[in-house]
Amino acid sequence: MKNKGTITVNGNNGIGLYGELNTITGAAAGVEVGKAGTSHGSIRNAGKIVLTGNNSVGIVSKVTPPAGAADPLQFGGPEVKT
Repeated sequence: MKNKGTITVNGNNGIGLYGELNTITGAAAGVEVGKAGTSHGSIRNAGKIVLTGNNSVGIVSKVTPPAGAADPLQFGGPEVKT
């Protein structure tokens, strides 16, 4: 996902950009899903995110680790670049 324009969030508790990465159920052995240190998505902001409400967030990146992952923090999620 890449924003090149302006996103304005006027409400309280709003989100400017939201990206969610889920694992692939039943992926073939050659598809590396959740390998530590890898990125499987990208959120890039080359524009502006204007937040006017209370408790608003510019970019949220949510990753659901594979079932049985030893450490969800090691799951390779989206990279975020601004």
